[in-house]
Amino acid sequence: MKLIIVRHGETNENIKDIMQDKNATLSELGKIQARKVGERLKNEKIDVIYVSNLDRAVESAEEIIKHHPDVDVIYSKELRERDLGAFEGKPIGHLLNHRKNNNLEFHTFRPKGGESPLDAQERVKKFVYGLLKKYHSKTVLLITHGALISLFLLHLKNTQIEIDIFRKHCPDNTGIIILEIDEDKNHKVHLLNCTKHLE
Repeated sequence: MKLIIVRHGETNENIKDIMQDKNATLSELGKIQARKVGERLKNEKIDVIYVSNLDRAVESAEEIIKHHPDVDVIYSKELRERDLGAFEGKPIGHLLNHRKNNNLEFHTFRPKGGESPLDAQERVKKFVYGLLKKYHSKTVLLITHGALISLFLLHLKNTQIEIDIFRKHCPDNTGIIILEIDEDKNHKVHLLNCTKHLE
């Protein structure tokens, strides 16, 4: 299965280093980025599109979907960003300080009402491998979120979830990743966090 993954455009919360809640929407720059990634992908052969049902992903996806009017689009909560529970809508520093002050491991810490990175990784793994069974020889486009993409890439590389490695694998806004996913785990990376459409 060919898998094209796109992170949503910039949000106002991205600019302010705020952990986004479910209502975050694109900034003016984010809207421009979405238009540009839509243009970038307009000639790509796509069989089906799956989109996180959070507003910032839906809004980004609209700019891609308009170039592929005959392609089925499915909105899924399984592609939502990691749920940060009680920390959503707060500055990133609040979460970092809470973990540090309480000596909590990054990969296993589950905020109240939220998910740990391991929880979110399991969710996206299950979802993508479900797509692989359904669309084995097809091209699938996912429009989703930075942390979820990073966690999936770490899974493919069989790399432990550590904060520095996690950050390194988090794509830029509207960064494009193109992979081939194989049931025998002979996965191939063709493109990783490409943003040349923003230049």
